[in-house]
Amino acid sequence: MAEVRPDLWPLLGRGAPVSPVWETAAFADEMRSWCSEVLDRDVRLDVQKIRGWSAVWRVTDGREVWFAKQNCPGQVFEATLLGVLSRLSDRVVPVTAVDPVRGFLLTPDQGPVLADTDGDPVEQACAVAREGALLQREVAPH
Repeated sequence: MAEVRPDLWPLLGRGAPVSPVWETAAFADEMRSWCSEVLDRDVRLDVQKIRGWSAVWRVTDGREVWFAKQNCPGQVFEATLLGVLSRLSDRVVPVTAVDPVRGFLLTPDQGPVLADTDGDPVEQACAVAREGALLQREVAPH
């Protein structure tokens, strides 16, 4: 797991939400700069959602769309884990870039999220569980 560096991630006191950091112009500039660097083009960021545990931005260059994410320090490993899994299986979202130190994740747009699609919720939950089980079996030898 990547070490959380206080010089890159301002650690807040116990119980303090991380989300105020994600709402600052300085952090938006940092995320935009990283996305522009890895995509080798100028991009625009729009906040998609900010929760206590993670934040997601819509990233566009005017033609293509990606999503950038950062988790709270306790879940900073997600970006690296997803990067590894995406190289082992096509059952996970493809990964455009990962910054393991800051826990930044950049993925191409995959269309609507499950919650925004039609369908029987029970059937959808069963399909997600099945795919998760198949993913585990696929990557277990690694």
